[in-house]
Amino acid sequence: MIKLLFALFVVLPAGVAHAANSDIVKTNDSIHIESGQSVGNVRTTNGSVTIAGGAKVQSASSTNGNVELGDSAQADELKTTNGRITAGTHAKVSGRISTTNGSIRIGKDAEVGGKVTTANGSTRLDGAHVAGGIEAGPGTVTVGPGSKVEGGIKTVDGSITIVGATVTGGLSIDPANNSECTHDCHDTGTTTFMGVVRAIIGGKQSDAKKPRVVIGPGAVVEGKINFRRDVDLYVSDKAKIGAVDGATAKTFTGDKP
Repeated sequence: MIKLLFALFVVLPAGVAHAANSDIVKTNDSIHIESGQSVGNVRTTNGSVTIAGGAKVQSASSTNGNVELGDSAQADELKTTNGRITAGTHAKVSGRISTTNGSIRIGKDAEVGGKVTTANGSTRLDGAHVAGGIEAGPGTVTVGPGSKVEGGIKTVDGSITIVGATVTGGLSIDPANNSECTHDCHDTGTTTFMGVVRAIIGGKQSDAKKPRVVIGPGAVVEGKINFRRDVDLYVSDKAKIGAVDGATAKTFTGDKP
């Protein structure tokens, strides 16, 4: 009898938590993974996904909802269609982070092994490391102090700000519509891929306002800087950059242009 009670005591707690590496799929509910849990793929259609600090999942995704990876939490991939994505301090994502309509923010000392992409929304790194590059639409890409981006930054009509950070692989900004190209206008079709995406989801094909590129104090950009549309480029006298095609840099002193 004592042995039977002991066996029940051991088995019952395991049934309360999600089994390790099991998938969790919902349709109209949010999903919350508790701290310390380890599960498989986490997916919902209409709801948010929250991965608490220290938890681990294979992938976290939503169609209409936000995805949040807590401090020191881990995932192979984070993605949503309509929602923002955040990754906390010391979070680790071995693959990519992607959203179509929403912002992306990645915290201090976080590691992303793949690419970070958004078609409509801002992207911000607060001292994070992205190994696979950043691709964005018309939103602002901000690479804050202590950050490092490998694989370059590419936007379509989007602005870029880099301060106290390192970017390898260069920078490039394309027009959504090739008819508005002002430099290096090789034939890539009527629109860029991101331009097609924006057209499908209702975004503007072009913006009257020129993208603003600020390479601030302490920033290092290695690789070619290429702008295929008109931009306003400002470079700090305390920044280091490579060759620039398609724009003339305006040098500034101090923290901001």
